[in-house]
Formats: sequence, structure tokens, C-alpha cells
Amino acid sequence: MRSNNCNAYHFAIFIIQTNTDTGNKMSPAVVWTANRNRLVGTRASLKLSADGGLVLQDSDGSVVWSRGKTGNPIRRMNLTDEGNLLLTGESNQIIWRSFDEPTDSLLPGQRLALGKKLIPNFSERNWTENGAFSLTKKRDANEVEENYINQVPGLPMRFTYGYLKAVTDNFSGKLGEGGFGSVYEGTLKDGTRVAVRQLNRFDHVTRSFLAEMESMVSIHHLNLVDLPRSRRRTYSTGDGDRRSSST
Repeated sequence: MRSNNCNAYHFAIFIIQTNTDTGNKMSPAVVWTANRNRLVGTRASLKLSADGGLVLQDSDGSVVWSRGKTGNPIRRMNLTDEGNLLLTGESNQIIWRSFDEPTDSLLPGQRLALGKKLIPNFSERNWTENGAFSLTKKRDANEVEENYINQVPGLPMRFTYGYLKAVTDNFSGKLGEGGFGSVYEGTLKDGTRVAVRQLNRFDHVTRSFLAEMESMVSIHHLNLVDLPRSRRRTYSTGDGDRRSSST
């Protein structure tokens, strides 16, 4: 795509919308750009390299943008009706697609993946990145902590909040209180006595708390009741059935 300077260009995808009332075509809208911070000259080239990658080179031979080269050579390039640029291999498997690397726009059917950013252009006529602000999809804090919990050794059993509420008689037998929340006495349906820790907030689950759980699972002492490994300590978030776990 040509910039305002007739001697400088972008490799980009743009759409042309039509006014449904008048039928007139509107000005092109750029929805994706390969390395929009770097324009290329009139003798720039876009070609498949010897090792199967797609490479955009400027007139001086410098590489401006490239994709592929993963041991699976690119054989075809296709732009779908939805505006998704696809690079496919020998068996038409998708090697890369522009929908996975948005710049400043999301098209219908396109999702912003975790960790990706939408960064606006500097202006309507300047398509370089404006780093003043951006839109990023980040992992929910509860999801992060849940992943931490899943990494704790000896954590095969989980209970719902409703079940823990029942076995502790609505958290009525308080045994003590710590930095992460209160601990209650409970009895499972099979008669096993447990200590249930009710967290004040789920985002209080930190690495130190997980280290404590891991230690509780691994400790064996004559003054401690020898409970099954998966039931030595139980904890709940206290926020309904949405999340609760046990060790």
C-alpha cells in the first residue's frame, strides 16, 4: 500500500466500505500492517525465501518483516474474504495468519489473543505506532492463581464450596485464623476429619501459601494424624461454588 509519499510503501491489508444509502465507496481503511514503523522504497520486494519463509525486503536488501522459517516451508499466501491473510504449507496447513497478530483493528470473527496488543496509529495519515496507549488482553487474576494451584504436587482432589460448607456445618467450628483466612473443622462423608481454610479472597492465593500447602502434603510426623495425601488440608475461596480446591 502506498503512503502519502509516492516513493514509500507499506505491506498492508485495507478494506473499502460502501455507503449503504448512497452506494458510494468510502476511503480505504487500513486494518493490518507488516512492521508499520518502517516504510519501504519503490524497489522493495515481497518474496518466498529459499528456506520457505515470506520476507519483505527494502530496496537496500535489509529485511523489514518476515514470517515462517519454522521447518515447514510456506507454499501459498491467501487473503480471505474476512480480511485474514493466511500463509499455508505444502498440505494447506496454516503456518501463520494475520488474525493472530493484530495491529490496531479487530475484524469480525477476529479475537484478541492473550498477551497481544492493539496499538493505534499515530494519525489517519501516519500509520506508525502511537505508543501513548494500547489495548491488551491479560489473563484474569483468578485464572493465574488457579494455574498456580494446579502446579502444587499432591493436589489431585477438589471439592466445591457447597460441599465444604456442608461438611463444616456452614463453617461453624472455627479452629483458628491465619494470614490467608480462617480455618474450620469439618468431617467428610466418609468420616474423615479435615481442617478447611476459607480464604478471605481468592487473589490472596500466593506462592507462599502454595508452598505452605505443599509442605503440609509432604510432612509426616508422629504427632500429626496420618491422613490420605489428598485430604490432609482443604481450603475454599468463600465466594460460592465457582472455585474451591483441596489437598
